[in-house]
Amino acid sequence: MLTWLRDQVLALWSRISQVLSSAYSYASDRASSALASAKAWATTAIAAALATAGRWIDAAATSAQQLLAIAKYELLQLIAKAATAAQQLVSIAKYELLQLIAKAATAAQQLVAIAEYNLWQGLVAASAAAQQLVTLAKYELFKALAEASTAARQLVDIGKSDVSAKVDALSDQLQPAWQFFADPLANIAAYVSSFFLDMLCDVLAHGLGTVKYDLPPKRVYLGGGGGVYIGGGPGPPPGAGGLAPPLSSLYVTGYRFGPSHHGLDLGLTDGQAVFAMHAGVVLSAGWSNVGYGYNVVLEGGGWWTRYAHAKALGVQAGDKVRASQQIANGDSTGNSTGPHLHLEIKYNGQWVDPATVLGT
Repeated sequence: MLTWLRDQVLALWSRISQVLSSAYSYASDRASSALASAKAWATTAIAAALATAGRWIDAAATSAQQLLAIAKYELLQLIAKAATAAQQLVSIAKYELLQLIAKAATAAQQLVAIAEYNLWQGLVAASAAAQQLVTLAKYELFKALAEASTAARQLVDIGKSDVSAKVDALSDQLQPAWQFFADPLANIAAYVSSFFLDMLCDVLAHGLGTVKYDLPPKRVYLGGGGGVYIGGGPGPPPGAGGLAPPLSSLYVTGYRFGPSHHGLDLGLTDGQAVFAMHAGVVLSAGWSNVGYGYNVVLEGGGWWTRYAHAKALGVQAGDKVRASQQIANGDSTGNSTGPHLHLEIKYNGQWVDPATVLGT
C-alpha cells in the first residue's frame, strides 16, 4: 500500500513536472514572441518618429528660410522708404533754402530801390535848389545893376563933391554880388552841398524812424519832399476862408505851425473819421516814405491840404471829393507817437497856419 501510494505520488509529481515544464516552455515561447513583437514595434515606432521628426525639422528649416527671406525683403523696403524720405527731406530743405535766398534777394532789391529813390529825391531837391539859387542870383544881379545905374545918375545930379562917397557906398553894396560872381559855381556848390546834406539827413532820419531818440519835427519841402525849404505865412491871405472842419471836434495835442513844422497836430481817437476841408481832386493817397504814414493830399479852389497819419483811406488818386466828405480814418501811422491828425494847408502855393482858419 505504501508502495502504491509512493508510486502514485511519484506519478503525480511526474505529471505535475510535465505540466510545469510545458507551462514554462509555453510561457517562455510566448514571452520570446512578445519580446520580439515589442522589439519590432519599437523599431517601427522609432523609425516613424525619426521620419516625422525629420519632416518637422525640414519644415522648420523651410519656414525659417522663408521668414528670413521675408525679413530681408521688409528690411530692404524700410531702407528704400528711408532713402526716399531722406531724399524728400533734402528736396524740401533745398526748396526752403532757395525760398529764403529769394526772399533775401527781394529784400535787398527793395532796400536798394528805396536808397535809389531817396538819393534821386535828394538830387532832385539839390537841382531845384541850384536852379532857384541861380534865379535868385540873376535877380540880385539885375537889381544891383539897376541900383548901380540909378546911383550913377544920382551921382551926376548931386555933383562931383559927393562922387567919392557915393562910389564907396555903391562898392560896399555891390561887394556881395561881386564875391558871388567871382566864383559862382563854388558859391552855389557850397550852398547846395550844405542844404543837400542837411535835407538828406533829415529825410532819412524821419523816413527810417527811431526807437531810441525823439526826432525833431519833420521839415517840409516844396512839393511834399523836394525843393527848397521855405517859411510859412502868419495866416490865410485876405479873403480866403470857407473851409470845413477836418474833424468833428478840434483840439491841439502836438506840434503847432512853425518854421520846421508846417502843420498842426489835432487830437483824435483811433479810427475817427477825417473829412475833406474843401472840394477838389485827390493828388495822392497812400503810404509815405518820409514819415506821414498813410496820408491824403487834396487840391482845389486855390487850396492844398494834407491829412497825415491815417490808417484807412476812403479815396484814391484822381478822385473828386466835396467839402465835408469823409476821406480817411485817423490813426498813428508813420513817424507818430500817438493817434492824431497832422494837417497841412497851402493857399495859392503859400503855407498857411491851420490854426488861423480853424479857430484853434
